[in-house]
Amino acid sequence: MSTRHTTRPTGAQWAKLKGSACVRAAQRQDFEAPLDLSFRIFLLASGLAGPGGHAPLELGRLQQELLRLNRSTGELGPYGERHLRGAISTLVKAELLAPTSSLRCLVLPLTVWDMGTRYKIQDCPQHGHALAWSGGPNGQWFDPHPHAVAAALRDAGSNASKKGS
Repeated sequence: MSTRHTTRPTGAQWAKLKGSACVRAAQRQDFEAPLDLSFRIFLLASGLAGPGGHAPLELGRLQQELLRLNRSTGELGPYGERHLRGAISTLVKAELLAPTSSLRCLVLPLTVWDMGTRYKIQDCPQHGHALAWSGGPNGQWFDPHPHAVAAALRDAGSNASKKGS
């Protein structure tokens, strides 16, 4: 009996990220491993998001968590809001964050984030609900119940395939 090995994954692929490790990686800024601000924001969102994909942030927390390194002085300081909003906008265009993401709440769409429903879902203080974002340019809010999740993923996939046609 032979085992078939493929170089490309097939079907739905799952991986686990450790939230605390993502937050630590997002906070880290040094000369050895400089990470792009957009990637650091994505890591922070991945580390803080709950089951609905919301990562609510207190006012100013994003600036406190993601410091930038001044290469000439070696000092750490906060990014300006313009830089942070630009990086969030980049992630929204890449469909890695929902269009309603802001400095107060980073929302991971279901197309990249799914914690399942075994965890208690709490309302997001910024958005006032616990709805998940289905993803894609025509995404929408929906109840992250398992049947709703499957339908949203199916719809997001069919919209993506139409977009590529």
